[in-house]
Amino acid sequence: EDLLGNIVVVAGATRPLPKIAIVPSLRSDEEAVVVRRVARSDLELSGEFEVLPDADTPEEALLSEKLEVAPWVKKKVEALVEVHAKKGAAPESVELEVKVYLIHTGAAPVLEKRFSAPASGLREEAHRLSDLVIGALTGQNGGFASRMTFVAGAGKLRRVFTLDADGHDGKPISPPD
Repeated sequence: EDLLGNIVVVAGATRPLPKIAIVPSLRSDEEAVVVRRVARSDLELSGEFEVLPDADTPEEALLSEKLEVAPWVKKKVEALVEVHAKKGAAPESVELEVKVYLIHTGAAPVLEKRFSAPASGLREEAHRLSDLVIGALTGQNGGFASRMTFVAGAGKLRRVFTLDADGHDGKPISPPD
C-alpha cells in the first residue's frame, strides 16, 4: 500500500558538532579585527562546528597573557583557534598568523602558520586562514577563499555577478545591458 513504508525520524540522533572557540584578542587595529571577524564568520557558516559565542569566553582567558587550556575545558571546548594580524614591515603588507590547538592533545598546536600578504587582500587572506583551520580540524580544507558566480535578472535581461563564499563583496562582472 505505502511505497515508502514507515520512515522514522529521530530528532537529535546525530553526533553534536565539535565545540570550538576563537581565542579573544585585545588588539583593536583594523587588520586584527577584520581577520578575527572573517575567521569567526567562516567557521560558523561552515556548519562543521559549534563556535563558542564571545560572550561565553572564560574570564580567566581574558586575564591571562599566555594561552591557558583549563578555563576552556570547563566550557567543553574541543579546539582553540588563534588568529592574529598586524601591519607588516613592508608598506601595504599584513602579517597573519593562525594556530589551532586540540584540547585533548596537549600544548602543541596541530596547525601553526605565519605569512605576509598584501593589505589590499586582507579579507581573502582571512578566508584562506579559515580554510586552513577547517582543514586542520576536519581533514579537508574549507572553500571560503573561493568566489561564487551567479546570474540574476528579470525578463530577458541577465547580469553575471561574483561574490565571496560568505556572501560578501558582491560585484557585477557583465555590463548592465
